[in-house]
Amino acid sequence: MGNFYRRKSVAEAIEQAKDDPDLVVELIQKLRESGEIEPDDLKHIEEIARKWIKINQANLKKKRR
Repeated sequence: MGNFYRRKSVAEAIEQAKDDPDLVVELIQKLRESGEIEPDDLKHIEEIARKWIKINQANLKKKRR
């Protein structure tokens, strides 16, 4: 049962990184600054969020053309 909930939590975190990547990056940074997580914790989720930020920026540029 533990694996199911862990995978579900990760899937939800990835979905949130796609839906609101700026918020995810900001929250991870705040957790690191407060010492609640280690510097390398959630690195993968942060990378996914940053990827989606770049995708969103590229899409905005396309719309402006």
